[in-house]
Amino acid sequence: MIKYEKQYVNLINGERIAYIEKGKSKEKILLLHGNMASSVHMVTLIDKLKDRYHVIAPDLRGFGDSSFNNSFMSLKELAFDLILFCQKLEIANAHVIGWSTGFGVAMELAIIQPSLVKSLFSLEGMSVKGYYSLRNDKDGNEIANKVFNSYLEMKQDKSMQFICDALATGDYDLIRNIWNNTLLVVKKVNDYLLDLYVKETLKQRCQMNINWCWVNFNISDEPNLYAKGTGEMHGIKCPIYLTLGLKDNIVTEKMIMENAKLLNNPKLFIFENAGHCLHYDELDKLVAIIKNHLS
Repeated sequence: MIKYEKQYVNLINGERIAYIEKGKSKEKILLLHGNMASSVHMVTLIDKLKDRYHVIAPDLRGFGDSSFNNSFMSLKELAFDLILFCQKLEIANAHVIGWSTGFGVAMELAIIQPSLVKSLFSLEGMSVKGYYSLRNDKDGNEIANKVFNSYLEMKQDKSMQFICDALATGDYDLIRNIWNNTLLVVKKVNDYLLDLYVKETLKQRCQMNINWCWVNFNISDEPNLYAKGTGEMHGIKCPIYLTLGLKDNIVTEKMIMENAKLLNNPKLFIFENAGHCLHYDELDKLVAIIKNHLS
């Protein structure tokens, strides 16, 4: 059984953020979940880190038990939530670990409020050039170099809608299949954990917003299919650590190697037998690396 308790804090922007907090060290970690997840999906990692660190893991806006009172169209808006969140909890600085989409939010946080971010740790984190979503033809095949011209156009595309529909209708079986066959491709979890993760995923209300944020995120100097790039990555001066799970079929090796090439002198850790859920597949090895480098 996993033991956790969520606490809540009200932000001045009208959002209410749920979070899990464990550990009492002066050394803090702000742990950010990815898409189709929440702080609960990070609890096994939190429990391994709580003896060394004070770990704070929020549910981002629209995920888990946090509010979704205001829509958002950029990961930068979620980073601003975190600034307000840290002010409320009197967190002056922390190591920021971001899983998948959470690393995009972490990079935005390091750009907006560098004094808050002691180091960045990418846990199979998205590229500085975003995550492309292409349009499909009537047979469901991707149309090369064909992008969505607006959020509304993306929202109306049936190929982009099915996960949103599954979350909105509480389609337990479909979400369970996604976890079993797409996310947990290396190491399976027991039925109790899988049920817990699926139910937590089903709380998400912002899937299409995240889809739009992915494709419009580009802090590099190089264009992607949606944006020419802001160059804001050069504002990230803190130490950076990257993981590369060679069996990750969601955030690909190409995306992570873009970060290795474009970010400021990051340290790369390669895991041969890990997929996107690296913090399940290689938990002990990951924890050893974190404890060896984040101090």
